[in-house]
Amino acid sequence: MPTREYASLWYPKFGVKKYHEEGHFGQNVSVYIIDTGLTNSESLLKHVKSRSITNSMGQKNTHGSFVASIVAAKKEYSPDKVSGIAPECQVFLADVTDAQGKIFTSYLVKAIQDAIDLHVDIISISLGTSVYDQKLENVVRAAANQGILVFAASGNCSCRTYEFPSACDEAISVASMDQNRHKSPFNTRNDSVTVFAPGQNISVPGSTKKLSGTSFAVPFASGLAALELSKRRSILPKYIMTRTEAVGFLRSTLGLTCEEHTYSNDTCSGHLNGGSFRPNETDGLSWFLLLASISGFLAFWTSSLFRTRLSGWR
Repeated sequence: MPTREYASLWYPKFGVKKYHEEGHFGQNVSVYIIDTGLTNSESLLKHVKSRSITNSMGQKNTHGSFVASIVAAKKEYSPDKVSGIAPECQVFLADVTDAQGKIFTSYLVKAIQDAIDLHVDIISISLGTSVYDQKLENVVRAAANQGILVFAASGNCSCRTYEFPSACDEAISVASMDQNRHKSPFNTRNDSVTVFAPGQNISVPGSTKKLSGTSFAVPFASGLAALELSKRRSILPKYIMTRTEAVGFLRSTLGLTCEEHTYSNDTCSGHLNGGSFRPNETDGLSWFLLLASISGFLAFWTSSLFRTRLSGWR
């Protein structure tokens, strides 16, 4: 959940505080988060609606709760009296892990289709795979064609691997930056990266440790887009923000010009306007959850990503 340190560091710098002062908290905007499920003890997010994807209890890891709280935590439920970025959004959280904690492409595809069926405005995805899948590309395109903004984590491998769905042309691939707007060293570096958002050394309550990962940059970017969309809808209730508008808004608001913060010369003109998939530079058939391990609802960043091996790929 957001803390006083988190809010005081990021909110004024990137306009969140100003939106709140003007009365914009994400009203009339819906966000669909794809991650692990809510923890049983998570009262901060009792207004978040869980979606059943795998027909399994899954492993209710606090990763999903933390990601959701960055967007949606309500001030009145917070011990620190700090809200998430867009606490008045309608928020859904889909758990895409099975009882063994595994994730398959079919789960992710099903969740994105569920978001399409619900006619949400924004999809926030803090996971991915280095293996390209046509069905995944198709459903991301279908979401975009419905006017849904699809934000996805670029990955944490410090390499040039392409991760999907963030590398899909219709997605908005989010990498991490620190408080000085420097690119985080753990970012996956490829020309699908579209925007950078706060995701490094995030303070958590009840711990001296800090969290880092593109997992946490995604809900920040999603939440900020939700605030701007909410503001525009206060004037034009049926306003739909295009991908190009969202990317331009985030680059401007986050203070990162594409020319200064890019992993390839064609990030600005190429991927933003569409492009093509490039071959993966790794062969492993493995899903990763961009997972900051949080014990008991708030713990510390692990030294390596939690990765699960695919079995029975489908």
